[in-house]
Amino acid sequence: MQSTNATPDKRTADNPTDPDRYYAIVPADWVRMGRDQHVLEGYERFYADKLCYERKLERDPSAIGGYVETNRLHVLYRNPETDETVERQYQAAVVETDSNTLEVNTSAVDGEIGPHDWGRIRYAALEPTDGIAVVPKCVYDGEPLNFKSSVAVRDDEPRVGEDR
Repeated sequence: MQSTNATPDKRTADNPTDPDRYYAIVPADWVRMGRDQHVLEGYERFYADKLCYERKLERDPSAIGGYVETNRLHVLYRNPETDETVERQYQAAVVETDSNTLEVNTSAVDGEIGPHDWGRIRYAALEPTDGIAVVPKCVYDGEPLNFKSSVAVRDDEPRVGEDR
């Protein structure tokens, strides 16, 4: 005879995990080797200040295994004159290593020249946990100039803390 008690649904929810987050000051290498975005009339310059690395596991029926892992960097840019802030997001490159730096390509002359006249340099990485190094994907797949040390922000663009 079968029990008439309802069995709780054992399937995983659509949000299987809360995101793992790691907060840090933007590394000096990122600011020093990054690029300043050109500021036009009607724009203000905001400088990279703090960041949050976020790792999230999300349900995706079309993915192998039904889940996909997303890794993002949320960078907070601050205007030093007004203390206003804006956020920009980057995809994160996550590498298993014991090093706190990663070797990346660079077009700068201070790197060792390699194939195709590109240099290779050591680039500071975040270490949210032991054995994991995180840098912006645009740097890992490209070069340090792809990270924006400062951004141009329109006067009418919403600031962090305002309604978006």
